[in-house]
Amino acid sequence: MIYSFYQNERCSRVFSAPFPVGVLAPVQTIADQIAALSKKKEKPLEIGQIPMSACARSFLILSNIIFLIVGGGLSGVGVWMMTDPKIETYFDILNVDQSSSSFKRICYALLAVGIFALLVAFLGCCGAVQKSKCLLTLFLILVGVITVMEAGLGVMVVVSKDSATAIPVLSALMSDMQDKLRTQLKQSVTEHYLPDTLLGTTWDNVQIELECCGATGPEDYKNSRWTNETRPETDYPDTCCVLMSKEAAVPEPSNKLLCHFGTAGFYFETGCYDKMIGWFQDNSMYIIASAGAVFVIEVVGFVSAFIICKNGIKKKSKESRQQSAKPAER
Repeated sequence: MIYSFYQNERCSRVFSAPFPVGVLAPVQTIADQIAALSKKKEKPLEIGQIPMSACARSFLILSNIIFLIVGGGLSGVGVWMMTDPKIETYFDILNVDQSSSSFKRICYALLAVGIFALLVAFLGCCGAVQKSKCLLTLFLILVGVITVMEAGLGVMVVVSKDSATAIPVLSALMSDMQDKLRTQLKQSVTEHYLPDTLLGTTWDNVQIELECCGATGPEDYKNSRWTNETRPETDYPDTCCVLMSKEAAVPEPSNKLLCHFGTAGFYFETGCYDKMIGWFQDNSMYIIASAGAVFVIEVVGFVSAFIICKNGIKKKSKESRQQSAKPAER
């Protein structure tokens, strides 16, 4: 606008006489710069031109949002196990006392792991948003330690699965845990099962859903508390029989007489312990896939944080060199 006004013939005649040319030179320079800026068009960034640090920040924030959800879930489970009175019934099946120190340690461990995951996710999110080298470095250290531990544990599990004698300590630990679980389930049936109690109802539901009988088999009910106190006419409850329908309010055996005569095909011969182990084995791929997904997210977060730190250090060093070079030019 100023430049066009200056170039007008009438205005040039007006300004030519009283003002020297040097006075109008700055006005013309400013007008030239405005005209050049108006003609300059910035091209939008293409996908290939997006800075790597921006992509890394996006991946880092996304991965840490997932960690926030996981950490909150674990913390919630820990609090729920410590406060919900109904959960005691489920742990009675395992013959676990909710007030015992072992049970409380499990709850505290879940709560601690959840809070730790929340802390790591908080460091990653804040470090990515604020571009803080200190927070990102601490995040890298914590995630690096976790990733190495998980990778080592995964290798041990794979090796022990392929060869039971490869790691004797791990193999013995797994065997001891399985023996303890089997013993606790059997004690729960033989010492605590009664049909009209919460524990008895829970065992009935487990036997119906898993299609099993007792902890290790129908023999668990012989000389059990249920047999000695109720004096039933059968060797095991009706929920050990093959039912006409699982969804019925009061499940009825398809053939009660043949079931309690021990006729094959009319009662469940497998114990619930074997059924539980079989369920975990059948769904082990989903468990491994979930653990693998978490591991990949951790690696992506680690690499993203490293890229942000590296690019930030380069940028700061470049700016410091430029600032140190300016006094020398002056």
